Amino acid sequence: MANILFISINDINAHGLRILSSYLKSKGHTTSIIFLKRPGFPYSYKEDKYFIAAKQVDDFDWIGIYHDGTPFRYCRGPSVTHEEKTILFNLIKKLKPDLIGFYVTSPLINRIARTTKEIKDKYHGPVIWGGPGATLEAERCVEYSDFVCIGEGEKTILEIAERIDADRDIKDVRGLCYRSEGKTTRNELFELIQDLDMLPFQDVDSKNKFLIEDDTLTEDYNEISYSGRYHIIGSRGCLFNCSYCAESYYKQLYTNEHFLRRRSPENIIREIKEASVNIEFTNVQFEDEIFPLEYDWLKKFADMYSIEVNRSFSCYIYPIRNLDKQLTLLKEIGVFDVCLSLQSGSKRINRDVFKRPFKSDLYVDTAEKLQSLGISFYTDIITYNPFETEEDLKETLNILLAIPKPAIININKLHVLDNTALWTLIKEKDHGLKVNQVPERIFYFYARLFRLSFSENKKFIRLCTKIWIFRMFPALLCSERIIALMRFITKLF
Repeated sequence: MANILFISINDINAHGLRILSSYLKSKGHTTSIIFLKRPGFPYSYKEDKYFIAAKQVDDFDWIGIYHDGTPFRYCRGPSVTHEEKTILFNLIKKLKPDLIGFYVTSPLINRIARTTKEIKDKYHGPVIWGGPGATLEAERCVEYSDFVCIGEGEKTILEIAERIDADRDIKDVRGLCYRSEGKTTRNELFELIQDLDMLPFQDVDSKNKFLIEDDTLTEDYNEISYSGRYHIIGSRGCLFNCSYCAESYYKQLYTNEHFLRRRSPENIIREIKEASVNIEFTNVQFEDEIFPLEYDWLKKFADMYSIEVNRSFSCYIYPIRNLDKQLTLLKEIGVFDVCLSLQSGSKRINRDVFKRPFKSDLYVDTAEKLQSLGISFYTDIITYNPFETEEDLKETLNILLAIPKPAIININKLHVLDNTALWTLIKEKDHGLKVNQVPERIFYFYARLFRLSFSENKKFIRLCTKIWIFRMFPALLCSERIIALMRFITKLF
């Protein structure tokens, strides 16, 4: 049988690789997973060390705005050291894989490319890249790897393993992209897996799991999360068509197929119960975009979850009408916090740029309902958008001032993924939308106000918007002395 090695860089959750590993093992093949360093700031267990690296934002795409107004990079931690590379090469030599697979996200392409090159200098078997970054940028990624897997990977990786076992060529396996004699070839895709219940649960067995970090090798590595949560995905696909999301490209790949698929409540419950026997976790994180939206499915799940699992959990909420029943049900079975993403409070940006259904009154109503139920929520904002005007930024600020205080506000610079609908929109010359209308300092100014809305009252924020020197020098709003002075002035009015 085939011996497949997966490598995950800066991601110990690695849900995609863990599913592929389980799938191959269920068919009799051997797998190993190497985790090359834990996630970077803000997820790291060593925040101070990783924060230093996080501030090095050059040559990186996924940028957040820290609470002091300065940028930081998500996920990617300190560079891989010479000693860690030596450990990696020696481990690969020991494992003797028939194939090495990397899970690729767009912000980590450069780092994964360097690691792949160094591995290929010493390892002469095939290397394959997969995951959303590889799917979105296949033509770029195939320059670094022997093969790229496009789209869902279970059927592709299984056929590769079977061909390796039979000593057959893999070039014509469906789902693969590769270069030969200067020409890029993209094979036909496999159909989407419609019955998700037929897939095995993600591989959380510590056997043949390795962590390389801090110049050391940890064998039988059993950590699966940076937060003590068990991360689980109960569906594939999405109802929505947000232009900035990789899902918009996946829908183009699978135009004629049923795209949104859900696992049964029984299947999800069984995975959580089995995982709790093998690993320790405090609560559950449901990663589905659409987890609570379908009431009948949720009711069936809730009845089972409260009896058979009964653990606190977190999930994502999309503000739609008539959501009250779902929110009440979530509260009854143990939800402790949810993500209620705003992204932008501008109707124009959501409609014309993000292609995202959004109603400001519905968002505010949902936030207030969460507060009334005692459910904590956090929100995400995407800004530094070339299509944004100051009026759009004001609308986002107004929404933040209208809702109850969220537990956390995550502010992100817009990163445009290749081949998404937003990427296409930006590339079009005749889209009718103006770009780059707002100076960098104005984005900085509003990013600070977004953050301050989390801790200060409306009067404080409104006063800040009227003081021109803050607009000219927004870094002043990072000074604790100035913040204290503004609080004092606010009390005088």
